[in-house]
Parts: sequence; structure tokens; C-alpha cells
Amino acid sequence: MVQEIQGEAVRQGFNVSTLDLYRSGFDPVLREDDEPDWNNPQKTYSPEVHRLFGELEDKDTLVLVFPVW
Repeated sequence: MVQEIQGEAVRQGFNVSTLDLYRSGFDPVLREDDEPDWNNPQKTYSPEVHRLFGELEDKDTLVLVFPVW
């Protein structure tokens, strides 16, 4: 499915990049350090979260593909 979506986006002239959380070893458990603190916009999150923020911050569009069990 991901390859089909990517292929169509490229055919339409979009610049495409992929972030595969599973293959990158992403830990989906939300740790207390990374819980949002809506009253503190200066909160510092874990290095992993900052790395992922960096991967997404210059993107205009996100397409999420995930299994539904």
C-alpha cells in the first residue's frame, strides 16, 4: 500500500519521503517525560521525540499508513 501511494504521489510531481517507525525501532509507549504539558510551551521532550519533530517539521502533507487489527 505504501509503495502505491508513494508511486502515485511521485507521478503527480510530489516530493516524497518515508518515515517507517517500525523499522526505525520506534517505541510507541508514551513515557511520562513525553506527555504533553499544555501549560508549558517550553517543555523539553526526549531526544527521540525531537528527532521525529525534525523529520516532520518541513512537511506540507502527511499520509499515515498503519494496521488496524
